[in-house]
Amino acid sequence: MKKLSWLEAIGNAKGGVKHCTVLPTEEDVAVNLARWVADLSAKTISEKGYFSVVLSGGTLINTLRKLTESPYKESVNWWRWLVFWADERVVPLDYPFSNYLLAWNDFLSKVPIPKTSTYHINYNASAEHVAKNYETLLRELVEDKFLPLSPTGFPQFDLMLLGIGPDGTVGSLFPNRPQRYDVTDWSQVLPTRQRNRPRESP
Repeated sequence: MKKLSWLEAIGNAKGGVKHCTVLPTEEDVAVNLARWVADLSAKTISEKGYFSVVLSGGTLINTLRKLTESPYKESVNWWRWLVFWADERVVPLDYPFSNYLLAWNDFLSKVPIPKTSTYHINYNASAEHVAKNYETLLRELVEDKFLPLSPTGFPQFDLMLLGIGPDGTVGSLFPNRPQRYDVTDWSQVLPTRQRNRPRESP
């Protein structure tokens, strides 16, 4: 029997309903994820006119590759997407460790999402200022009714795509870090450790 090594987990934040599908290969995950994201995008855009998506780094971006191929590249209404990041390193956007660069190289550059709809960090400041500026951006979008507030008082997105590292890391939060229990701040500055070699720029 072939070992099931990949997991696709889908949660409905509004209703609290969770659905978990175990798939045999990474390719199966990519195919099913593309279909599911495309369907959710179409449904959400038809209801409110736009689709807010949160990305992270790591292998997650490569798993989105099927969305850059037919039929999704032509059928998804990319012009209605708003793209955010769950976590990012305070480095220039073209730096090898940038999550934005990873997303740009493997996903964003291959679909027609307007650059004005990708909300990356402004890295020309201290980490504290960068985090505060991103929080200010989110608060402005909430005030302008582009992002609703969740029942817990945080911005609510239509889709958050987060990978889980082998050490339990989610969005740069390690299981034992106190920040994962913070229920007040919209942004955090975390010390990082480089566990991987830099990704090469194009």
